[in-house]
Amino acid sequence: MLRRLLSGAAVAAFAWREAVASPSPQANSGSGGNSTNYIVAVGKADHKFTPDIVIANPGDTVSFQFYPLNHSVVRMDPEYPCKPWEKIHKDGVALWSGFKAMDAFLDPPPTYTIKINDTKPLWFYCSAPGSCINYQMVMGINPDNSTFPLVTVKNAAGKATFALSPGEPWPAEGGAVPNPDGNSNTGSSSNNGSVKLSPGAIAGIVIGGVIALALIGLLFFFVGRKKGSGETKTGAQIASVNPHEAALMNSQTPGLEHPPVYQDPRYSTVPSAAPAWDNKAPIAGVPPMSENPHRVSELGAVNYGPVEIYTPGPDETPAHRN
Repeated sequence: MLRRLLSGAAVAAFAWREAVASPSPQANSGSGGNSTNYIVAVGKADHKFTPDIVIANPGDTVSFQFYPLNHSVVRMDPEYPCKPWEKIHKDGVALWSGFKAMDAFLDPPPTYTIKINDTKPLWFYCSAPGSCINYQMVMGINPDNSTFPLVTVKNAAGKATFALSPGEPWPAEGGAVPNPDGNSNTGSSSNNGSVKLSPGAIAGIVIGGVIALALIGLLFFFVGRKKGSGETKTGAQIASVNPHEAALMNSQTPGLEHPPVYQDPRYSTVPSAAPAWDNKAPIAGVPPMSENPHRVSELGAVNYGPVEIYTPGPDETPAHRN
């Protein structure tokens, strides 16, 4: 138990010593010659870079030393804080340390070192969850105070709607990806809104249009051919009807009148489907009954000529009708 207390006290003393002894860029040893190596503590005792401004010359180096629990160093554009530089500038140089996660202080701490090639401003942020937006954990190397002073960049980071680590996709709720360089390969539309097609794409469109027109022409050809064949077949069927069948069809068509077969006035031509006597429906398969046993029965008209019904003269009236 005593050993655990002593161990905890030693760790706390080490953390306090590191927190109060913030390194000064000019106090660090150089890497040789006229170059200087600047030490920046990442997340030591709080969510911040210490120091958060470094003024370096070409040839100098900056070493980021990481402390618990989890932090990273990502290059960003100060106008679009908390987003990786390469998300905004497709042709730019990305700088990304990766996440340095630990649950205790390490000696020596994990380190990520970059070399300064010119005096252009470089801005960085920590992409660990909550660090950039909630704690405004950003820092600048050779910042231009006339355009982006540190306080302005920190305020912009606190107002950011989302933060990304390198490799994470741009969220849909974030709107269109900014395109300050005007690159056509960023996925945004060009200034004039025009879209240029490659020769292969144009050729494919032309070939597809020709094939579509050919298919439409074949469709109309087969439809017309089928329709003409049906009309020819109907005409041939009509022409094959013999005169007897034609006369039979004409006799069964309303409005067409023919003289009786015999000129005897006692005969007349009537439709074959005569109503039953006394409004009685005929029985299927049984011819209608006649009150005169000597009267010719009504015959069906299917496949026969006109039905002739004998009409008695005055001298032939049955006795029961007198």
